[in-house]
Amino acid sequence: VLFRSVEILDLGLDRFPNEPILFNDRGMCRLLQQDLPRAAADFTRAMELDPSDGDFVGNAALAAALEGDDSRALTLWERVVSPSQARANLAIAEKARGAFATRSDS
Repeated sequence: VLFRSVEILDLGLDRFPNEPILFNDRGMCRLLQQDLPRAAADFTRAMELDPSDGDFVGNAALAAALEGDDSRALTLWERVVSPSQARANLAIAEKARGAFATRSDS
């Protein structure tokens, strides 16, 4: 189902190539598929297209945290939540990193 969802979102992006919600949604599908590099790229693109959307910023922060880029994650999260909440988010993401190991890591 997730692969089909990505295909449908790809079609949407073919038609609307600068629609941030499509990038964000495809990023979420890819995150659920544990394809972290591509999810991170999609979340970052969504945020670039609409940097004022807290969901896009938060998802880009989550991807950065899961990739181990704690500094970037905190910087992004602090744009949308308090510093203490950003640190709490980072602590949760640190515990989840193992589930997103790249194929070369496993």
